Amino acid sequence: MAGQIRDGRIGVWLAAMLVAGNMMGSSVYLLPAVLAKSGGISVIGWAAATAGALLLSAMYAGFADHGLNEAGQAGLVGRIADGIGPFFGYQAAMLYSVSCWVGNVAIALAVTGYAASFFPGAALGLTGLCVTIGAILAMTAVNIFGAGLVSRVQTATLAIGLAPVILIAVGGWLVFRPSLFISYWNVDHAPATRVLADTVLPIFWAFLGLESAAMCCARLRDPQRNLAAATLLGVGLAGLVYAAACVVLMGLIPAPQIAASTAPFADAAHAVFGIGVGAAVALCAMMRASGTLAGWILVSAETAQSAAASGLIPSALAEPGDRATPRTLMLVAGLTIAIALMSAAPALAEQFTLLIDVAVVLTLVMYVLSAVALWRLSAGSAKGRRVWLRTTAVLSSIFCLWVLANSGTKLLAVAAVVAVVGSLGYRFARRPKAI
Repeated sequence: MAGQIRDGRIGVWLAAMLVAGNMMGSSVYLLPAVLAKSGGISVIGWAAATAGALLLSAMYAGFADHGLNEAGQAGLVGRIADGIGPFFGYQAAMLYSVSCWVGNVAIALAVTGYAASFFPGAALGLTGLCVTIGAILAMTAVNIFGAGLVSRVQTATLAIGLAPVILIAVGGWLVFRPSLFISYWNVDHAPATRVLADTVLPIFWAFLGLESAAMCCARLRDPQRNLAAATLLGVGLAGLVYAAACVVLMGLIPAPQIAASTAPFADAAHAVFGIGVGAAVALCAMMRASGTLAGWILVSAETAQSAAASGLIPSALAEPGDRATPRTLMLVAGLTIAIALMSAAPALAEQFTLLIDVAVVLTLVMYVLSAVALWRLSAGSAKGRRVWLRTTAVLSSIFCLWVLANSGTKLLAVAAVVAVVGSLGYRFARRPKAI
């Protein structure tokens, strides 16, 4: 292992572990309840989503040739602007911001769902909405105390949060019942092509953030040679663990029970290992989801700060600066709570499905913009490298457009509304500079 670290830089294996660790957060905690409506056949959706994530990871690794570094999402938006113009850079920032706000609500719902393991009824109706809003406000308060506290919360909950997923992904197979899995293989008896189209969109929620894999570039030894291998290995490992954990659940408890659950991993642990382990899993999941929510609220606020500093949004909404201020944090909290109110549904799983689908659609549009930008930026690369970069850009675009085409008119309409608002916002933001 020592050989993996040299002159402060890391090798492929440690970089892959960094990638996998960054992806394996709380996004999977409620996903089995969504997939159980299709049954075990949803494994084909996992295969397609993982393949797409690997392809996109290879594409984003190509940005290492064009100055993508620890600048984070702002750096990525900057590369999009460099490649296809500031208007599309602004659109990418808008899509990313809205997907963050929507995703924050989905993460807060995971907190609510697993809280119901201890307080029955906590995920129902108005009570569930209040618990969700309470989680958002509590993690906003953590952020107001400073990014240092957020970092400590994230670090403390990372290993704790992975425990339930790994426990089920590994230990669940020891008591896996093939007969139960087969009996709920295809719940709706739908054609495999329709199941694939229906499941790949929500499954891709577990892979959002894969573009952050390229951010380890400056820490990686010989990044142009090793970054692609590290990102592919890391994303592949995360996808394998996620798929194993979600698929094995359907051989532990009946699919209808999973579909009705607000805490599927806790229910599975309870059924297999006993009530004590089930409660421990619920607590771990709730803690990790809270830590993830705190981190993404910070990311959302810092994105708004960066936009205000660049003149993209009025400074009255977010004070320009390099740190998220209480005003900006409260703005993000207000927007997130507004989305929670607008998306409220009688069943927690129904609201969660809507939110993750919207977040994925918005992010996929940003991925397409990234692919187009990489195609343009690759013009200055050597011929062999240019062919590779443009091939990954084209194939990534095809995958994203295929998923978008199967997402339905309502979700595409949401993306269109965000794009129109983004266009109006861009004109407003650019007007002072033209005077």
